[in-house]
This record gives sequence, C-alpha cells and structure tokens, in this order.
Amino acid sequence: MRKERTSAGHDSAGRFLRQWRGLAKAGLFALPFPRSFGGAQRPLPETALALEDLGRRRGFDGLSLSVGAQMWAVQAPLAEFGTAEQKRRFLEPLCRGRALAAPAVTEEEAGSDVLGMKASAEPRGSGWRLSGRKSCVTTAPLADFFLVWTRLPGRQGPMSLDCFIVPRRTRGLSTSAFRWELGPAGARSGTVTLAGCDLPASARLGRECQGLAVFLRAMSWERRLILAPAVGAMESRLESAARFARERRQSGRPIAQNQAVAHRLADMKIRLEACRAFLRQACLDAEARDEALSAAVKAFISEAWVANCLDAVEIHGAAGCRDAGLRGELGAALASRVMSGTNEIQRNLVASRLGLR
Repeated sequence: MRKERTSAGHDSAGRFLRQWRGLAKAGLFALPFPRSFGGAQRPLPETALALEDLGRRRGFDGLSLSVGAQMWAVQAPLAEFGTAEQKRRFLEPLCRGRALAAPAVTEEEAGSDVLGMKASAEPRGSGWRLSGRKSCVTTAPLADFFLVWTRLPGRQGPMSLDCFIVPRRTRGLSTSAFRWELGPAGARSGTVTLAGCDLPASARLGRECQGLAVFLRAMSWERRLILAPAVGAMESRLESAARFARERRQSGRPIAQNQAVAHRLADMKIRLEACRAFLRQACLDAEARDEALSAAVKAFISEAWVANCLDAVEIHGAAGCRDAGLRGELGAALASRVMSGTNEIQRNLVASRLGLR
C-alpha cells in the first residue's frame, strides 16, 4: 500500500488510508476469498452482513464505495481468472490489506458502451504497450495497481478486449484526482492516463481476447454486492428518522402519530427489508453467474435507497433540507443509480433474460 502523506493538503488521503488499514486489520478484504491466497473463505452471506454493518456504522461513503470496487471488480476477477503467480503477487496482498487496487474501465466517450472504449493494447516484442485514458476510476490517486481494460488492434465485437494488471510504478502511467459534486462523501476518484505503458505478457489477466468475459464477471459480482453498505445505511437512516418523528412535536403531540408520517416510516421499513431479502437471495448464487439477478439487485437497492432518503427529508421537513448528512446521503443514493452501469442498462439485462431483447 502507498505510504501515507502527512502534509495538511493530504490529510483526507491520510485519514482514508488509516481507515482502510483498519478494515484490513479486521479482515474485511479477506472474507470470501480462498485461504490459499490470504483469504478467509467465509460464506458470501457473511460477507454481505459485514458490508451492511460497515454502512450502518458510517453510511455509504467514499470508503464503502472503494471497498466494493476493489473486492468485486479487482479481487473477484483475480481469484477467478488469475494464474497462481498473479494471485500470489496481487490477490494475496489485497486480501491481507497490504495493497490497494482499482478497476479502470470507464472512458469519457464510451461510458456504458464497454466495447466502444478507445484505450488500446498493441503487441510490443514479447509483451504489450498500453495507451489511453480512463475516467471515474475509484481510488485512482491512491491505488498500488489497476485492472485496465483495453481494445486489441484490428478486432471488433466481443473478442476485441483484453484486461491487464498495471502497477502504479509502470513508466508512462499517471493519475489525477477529481472531486465528485454528487456522490459518496470522501470518494478518492480520478483519471488514469496510459502513455505508452510497456507490460510483459504475464500482465494479462485471463486468456487473449477474454477481456469482455472478465469484465462481465466483475460486473456480475459488483452489481450484486457494491450496494450492500447502502442497505446498512438505510437501516441507520430509518432509525434516525423514526427517532426524530417520536421526538418532534407539533400541535402538542409527536409527529409520529400523524398517519402520513407513520406511513412514510412504514414504507422505509418495507423497502429496507425487501432490499435485505433481495441481497440475501443474490448471495445464494455463490458463483454470481446470473447477470440478470445482479442487475436487478443493483437497480432495486439503488432506487429503494433514493426513495428512503426522500421520505427521510419529508419527515424532517425544513430540518432535513438543512441536514448536511441527509443531503449527502441523498446525493450518494442518486449517484448509486449510475454506478456499475445506469439502471437503464440493468433493466436491459433483465429484459434480455426475459427474451425481450
């Protein structure tokens, strides 16, 4: 893991890394992964519960987002597609909390059209030369290495992509940070630029032309579990809204006694339990093979979270509009609708499973 910077200008980065190390010490990153490579090999529902607890304690912030991005879009593909040497060099340090990694997929012009990416990998001697620019990369300023998806020269369609493990120290790789105006608080995101990065053949994850398969598997894992902390955040928000409704008095009685307020709280509880049950159901598919289920879980939780945040604002009234924590959570919930692909993309996947596309 990169060394913590101590200057005042990097205090937030230092705090992020300290919190990251705390989660690593607690064994969070190891939970579902093989013992042979530093994991704890625990059941997937247990991992989901741990992630829910993370969200219950601190909300869905930049740390929670980064945990999900690494576990499901880096560690899970490494565990499935990596060679024994790649798992030893890269998966094991991630499981043990000795490194931090991020997936680099999105590009400004391609967006959700992964086959439209421009970043390229060209054969160079016995290895590859990568060129291009990735945007919206979670933990880009702090990651020790990246999974980078690229297009192969002269290829089109599903067999046109490859995936590479690119260490930060690679010559030609640079990163820059940006601040989300709408999204999880404290997210350490940015861009990754590849200016002729030379890599050995051993840097490729999976077989040649298998990049799309690696991407789809990563997204299947990420979509079903990246919002597990949001379920915990929903529980915490329900508790605070119910407490406010019991304590806030109008016309001489608690507003919780007003049916309109009580029904909003009931709806928040119903959505919470539905999200929790849906998440548990997704965990029963331990291999994450059902892409339509992954898409449905992500779309359902993100939209239920937005609805619960809006109900909480209504219950709090003017105080809710002034509450920075509630405003921030609503912003994160809204942003979750486009994470891991927009919810329109998720619905397309579900529709395909139904034979409609």
